[in-house]
Amino acid sequence: MSERLTSSNAAAVGHVGRPADIFSGVVTQVMGDHPEPPRRFTRADAEVHGATPPAKRWFTQTCLQILSTRTPEYGFTNVILPDVFPDDISYNSVGSTRFATDVIVVDSGDDQRVSRWDQPIMEFDVAYGVRTMEQLTHLITFFRAMRGRFYAFNYRDHVDYTSSVASAYEARVAPPVKSSDQLIAIGDGVKYQFQLTKTYASSTQSQVRTISRPEPGTVLVEVDGALSSLWTVDTDSGFVTFTTPLSETFTHPLTLGALSSGSGTISGNVGDFNAYKPFVGRGIIISGFTTNVNNVPIDKGAILAAVSSDGSAMTVNYPLNYGTHPEASTNVRLDVHPAPPVNAVIKAGFQFFVPCRFDTDILPVTLEDYGIGSSNSVKLIEVRQSAF
Repeated sequence: MSERLTSSNAAAVGHVGRPADIFSGVVTQVMGDHPEPPRRFTRADAEVHGATPPAKRWFTQTCLQILSTRTPEYGFTNVILPDVFPDDISYNSVGSTRFATDVIVVDSGDDQRVSRWDQPIMEFDVAYGVRTMEQLTHLITFFRAMRGRFYAFNYRDHVDYTSSVASAYEARVAPPVKSSDQLIAIGDGVKYQFQLTKTYASSTQSQVRTISRPEPGTVLVEVDGALSSLWTVDTDSGFVTFTTPLSETFTHPLTLGALSSGSGTISGNVGDFNAYKPFVGRGIIISGFTTNVNNVPIDKGAILAAVSSDGSAMTVNYPLNYGTHPEASTNVRLDVHPAPPVNAVIKAGFQFFVPCRFDTDILPVTLEDYGIGSSNSVKLIEVRQSAF
């Protein structure tokens, strides 16, 4: 979109009674609109300063020089790449845990404190980890690949990168990860996705840290003390998603009877439901019935109440307004709800990264001696990961 100024008056500042200079045609471009039309001055008068009387000059042709032929990139990004900062540099780097607390001290010497952050931000100075030319080259390569501050990446804090905690004074590394390291949730029979966390506790206070970047292949999960394999983990968010322990599709007809006090009976052949007996009291997901309200999705809370002794029928407590149309259908699928049982204790063990970015767009480096390279202060700062 363009806007044409049909008349634009310009008067010399400081002159009294001087007639205005009229631009007969000026095309202007509204900033930000595309496509951009050409800008043409059909007439422009200029006054030569210092001439007496003022002389008028008329520009018959005006050339416009383009100062830059490349449009700068103004796109925002919150991408955290799976790239891992070089371990041989991060091992000797210096890490800091930073809170933001306002402290107001009054005349009596008493103070009041306000914490502005619920969670601290980790900071690292990786210059201390650069000891050789090879390490310096790795740092330069990684800095260029991340385009300075633009991209975020994974960083291993060698002081604190596991769910386990060293207990012996002489321990050089944290103990191996165990599935019982961290309590992450108590089951309610409905929720089946849980965020990995690590708890830091003293005798009176504790803080729960969200683990958003678990290291692939290191996560272990247990339910009520038993190691579980019925889950997946998103290494870009730290969410553990439980999967169903039992799922079956029946190619022969299953019949849903009329509801009685909210309970319905699904009938099949003898032995059809024997495998579901250990899951009585758990949620049940139903799909495949012709009438949609007889199907119960994962978020609606149907309960498997009972299974007959011969395995030919199961009783289901339907949620309100579901299971209201008796029918028989083939290809009905029955899934045990993936949520751990009510009051189940869910724990996990893992190694994890800290999502970081460079806190500078300048990388100062120097060659101190033959085969010895170094860099001045090069800081990384933790990137807070948004809710998922």
